[in-house]
Amino acid sequence: MRLQSGQIRVLQLQPGSSSAIFCTLKSVFLDTKPYYEAISYAWGDASNTARILVDGKNVRVPQNLESALRHLRLPSDPLALWADSVCINQDDTVERSEQVAMMGKIFKCCSSVYIWLGVPAVTTIKTDKDLSNDSRDLISIEAEHVFNYQPAGECISQATRKEVMLTIC
Repeated sequence: MRLQSGQIRVLQLQPGSSSAIFCTLKSVFLDTKPYYEAISYAWGDASNTARILVDGKNVRVPQNLESALRHLRLPSDPLALWADSVCINQDDTVERSEQVAMMGKIFKCCSSVYIWLGVPAVTTIKTDKDLSNDSRDLISIEAEHVFNYQPAGECISQATRKEVMLTIC
Protein backbone atom coordinates (compact mmCIF):
# COMPACT_ATOMS: atom_id res chain seq x y z
CA MET A 1 0.00 0.00 0.00
CA ARG A 2 1.43 3.35 -1.08
CA LEU A 3 1.85 6.04 1.58
CA GLN A 4 0.37 9.49 1.16
CA SER A 5 2.37 12.65 1.69
CA GLY A 6 3.17 13.13 5.41
CA GLN A 7 2.30 9.55 6.24
CA ILE A 8 4.48 6.85 7.84
CA ARG A 9 4.00 3.23 8.84
CA VAL A 10 4.18 2.25 12.51
CA LEU A 11 5.01 -1.30 13.54
CA GLN A 12 2.82 -2.70 16.31
CA LEU A 13 5.01 -5.23 18.10
CA GLN A 14 2.60 -7.69 19.65
CA PRO A 15 3.16 -8.84 23.24
CA GLY A 16 4.38 -12.31 24.01
CA SER A 17 7.21 -14.53 25.03
CA SER A 18 7.14 -17.17 22.28
CA SER A 19 9.99 -17.55 19.84
CA ALA A 20 7.98 -16.01 16.99
CA ILE A 21 7.79 -12.21 16.65
CA PHE A 22 4.30 -11.06 15.62
CA CYS A 23 3.68 -7.52 14.31
CA THR A 24 1.16 -5.49 12.40
CA LEU A 25 1.69 -2.35 10.36
CA LYS A 26 -0.55 0.69 10.33
CA SER A 27 -0.25 3.93 8.40
CA VAL A 28 -0.49 7.21 10.30
CA PHE A 29 -0.09 10.88 9.48
CA LEU A 30 2.65 12.62 11.45
CA ASP A 31 0.48 15.74 11.71
CA THR A 32 -1.99 13.79 13.89
CA LYS A 33 0.78 13.41 16.51
CA PRO A 34 0.60 9.62 16.82
CA TYR A 35 2.29 7.87 19.72
CA TYR A 36 5.23 5.69 18.67
CA GLU A 37 8.83 5.05 19.63
CA ALA A 38 11.64 4.79 17.11
CA ILE A 39 14.50 2.35 17.08
CA SER A 40 17.98 3.03 15.77
CA TYR A 41 20.17 0.00 15.08
CA ALA A 42 22.94 -1.17 12.78
CA TRP A 43 21.65 -3.14 9.78
CA GLY A 44 24.86 -5.18 9.62
CA ASP A 45 25.57 -7.78 6.93
CA ALA A 46 22.69 -7.80 4.41
CA SER A 47 22.79 -11.61 4.25
CA ASN A 48 22.37 -11.95 8.03
CA THR A 49 18.57 -11.81 8.36
CA ALA A 50 15.82 -13.31 10.47
CA ARG A 51 12.10 -13.75 9.92
CA ILE A 52 9.31 -11.98 11.74
CA LEU A 53 5.58 -12.15 11.03
CA VAL A 54 4.08 -8.86 9.84
CA ASP A 55 0.35 -8.91 9.13
CA GLY A 56 0.57 -12.70 8.96
CA LYS A 57 3.35 -12.75 6.35
CA ASN A 58 6.97 -13.81 6.82
CA VAL A 59 9.22 -10.78 6.43
CA ARG A 60 13.02 -10.88 6.43
CA VAL A 61 14.62 -8.19 8.60
CA PRO A 62 18.21 -7.57 9.70
CA GLN A 63 19.16 -10.02 12.45
CA ASN A 64 20.06 -7.07 14.67
CA LEU A 65 16.50 -5.68 14.40
CA GLU A 66 14.96 -9.09 15.18
CA SER A 67 17.14 -9.29 18.30
CA ALA A 68 16.10 -5.78 19.33
CA LEU A 69 12.40 -6.58 18.86
CA ARG A 70 12.83 -9.75 20.92
CA HIS A 71 14.43 -7.77 23.77
CA LEU A 72 11.99 -4.84 23.61
CA ARG A 73 8.83 -6.95 23.33
CA LEU A 74 6.60 -6.66 26.39
CA PRO A 75 4.84 -9.69 27.88
CA SER A 76 1.33 -8.19 27.93
CA ASP A 77 1.20 -4.89 26.00
CA PRO A 78 1.81 -4.02 22.35
CA LEU A 79 4.61 -1.61 21.52
CA ALA A 80 4.30 0.98 18.72
CA LEU A 81 7.66 1.31 16.95
CA TRP A 82 9.11 2.92 13.87
CA ALA A 83 11.89 0.76 12.41
CA ASP A 84 13.14 1.83 8.99
CA SER A 85 13.72 -1.61 7.44
CA VAL A 86 10.09 -2.63 8.06
CA CYS A 87 8.22 0.69 8.07
CA ILE A 88 9.70 1.82 4.75
CA ASN A 89 9.02 -0.29 1.67
CA GLN A 90 12.62 -1.08 0.76
CA ASP A 91 11.60 -2.33 -2.71
CA ASP A 92 10.01 1.02 -3.67
CA THR A 93 12.83 3.48 -4.44
CA VAL A 94 10.44 6.46 -4.64
CA GLU A 95 8.93 5.71 -1.22
CA ARG A 96 12.34 4.98 0.26
CA SER A 97 13.63 8.35 -0.97
CA GLU A 98 10.58 10.22 0.38
CA GLN A 99 10.74 8.48 3.77
CA VAL A 100 14.49 9.02 4.14
CA ALA A 101 13.87 12.73 3.53
CA MET A 102 11.32 12.63 6.40
CA MET A 103 13.55 10.79 8.88
CA GLY A 104 14.50 13.93 10.79
CA LYS A 105 10.83 14.65 11.43
CA ILE A 106 10.08 10.97 12.15
CA PHE A 107 12.70 10.92 14.91
CA LYS A 108 11.70 14.37 16.17
CA CYS A 109 8.05 13.36 16.47
CA CYS A 110 8.50 10.07 18.28
CA SER A 111 8.07 9.82 22.04
CA SER A 112 11.49 8.24 22.49
CA VAL A 113 14.28 6.51 20.57
CA TYR A 114 15.78 3.15 21.41
CA ILE A 115 19.41 2.85 20.36
CA TRP A 116 20.19 -0.84 19.97
CA LEU A 117 23.86 -1.80 20.13
CA GLY A 118 23.36 -5.56 20.04
CA VAL A 119 22.65 -8.47 22.32
CA PRO A 120 24.11 -7.84 25.79
CA ALA A 121 27.19 -9.88 26.63
CA VAL A 122 26.59 -11.89 29.80
CA THR A 123 29.32 -13.38 31.93
CA THR A 124 28.57 -16.05 34.54
CA ILE A 125 30.85 -16.11 37.56
CA LYS A 126 30.75 -19.03 40.00
CA THR A 127 31.38 -18.13 43.64
CA ASP A 128 31.69 -20.42 46.61
CA LYS A 129 31.89 -17.77 49.29
CA ASP A 130 28.48 -17.06 50.72
CA LEU A 131 26.65 -17.64 54.00
CA SER A 132 24.99 -20.89 52.97
CA ASN A 133 28.15 -22.41 51.42
CA ASP A 134 26.21 -22.98 48.19
CA SER A 135 27.72 -21.74 44.98
CA ARG A 136 25.75 -18.96 43.31
CA ASP A 137 25.64 -17.68 39.79
CA LEU A 138 26.33 -13.99 39.57
CA ILE A 139 25.42 -12.49 36.26
CA SER A 140 27.33 -9.47 35.14
CA ILE A 141 26.04 -7.45 32.22
CA GLU A 142 29.18 -6.05 30.62
CA ALA A 143 27.48 -3.02 29.13
CA GLU A 144 24.07 -1.54 28.62
CA HIS A 145 22.95 -2.36 25.10
CA VAL A 146 19.69 -0.44 24.92
CA PHE A 147 19.63 3.29 25.47
CA ASN A 148 16.44 5.29 25.52
CA TYR A 149 16.51 8.90 24.33
CA GLN A 150 13.55 11.25 24.50
CA PRO A 151 13.68 13.97 21.85
CA ALA A 152 12.34 17.43 22.60
CA GLY A 153 10.11 17.28 19.54
CA GLU A 154 7.06 19.42 19.06
CA CYS A 155 5.01 16.60 17.55
CA ILE A 156 3.77 15.15 20.85
CA SER A 157 1.19 17.10 22.80
CA GLN A 158 1.99 17.94 26.42
CA ALA A 159 -0.80 15.65 27.69
CA THR A 160 0.63 12.75 25.71
CA ARG A 161 4.17 13.58 26.85
CA LYS A 162 3.00 13.52 30.53
CA GLU A 163 1.34 10.15 29.97
CA VAL A 164 4.57 8.86 28.44
CA MET A 165 6.62 10.15 31.38
CA LEU A 166 4.23 8.54 33.86
CA THR A 167 4.43 5.27 31.95
CA ILE A 168 8.24 5.35 31.87
CA CYS A 169 8.61 6.27 35.54
